[in-house]
Amino acid sequence: MHEPRHEDRFLAQRLFGEPQPPVPRDARRERDRRASISRATKQDIPNEVVRAGAETNPALKALVPFLGVDMNASSEKAIRLLGWAPRSAEDAIVASAESLIAFGLLAG
Repeated sequence: MHEPRHEDRFLAQRLFGEPQPPVPRDARRERDRRASISRATKQDIPNEVVRAGAETNPALKALVPFLGVDMNASSEKAIRLLGWAPRSAEDAIVASAESLIAFGLLAG
């Protein structure tokens, strides 16, 4: 058996609630930035307004092909027709972490 690496111990702490290391300043800043985005006002904008804005705004122009398209997705058909069973959230997180470790994408 191998000695657990730093990534393994850190992941175990995150998954199983052991004490967390202090959050570095950059990570804290990113957390605060994301929190401010999630507090932003959310409202529907009429398609006509988006199309009009797309004439001068490249970000809005990228949205135009998706206006009026139903983007809802569901796993219901795969479950019903194929008997597919999704992983539990914990299994998915552990498998993702194992892949990151296997490909050397987690810095220690």
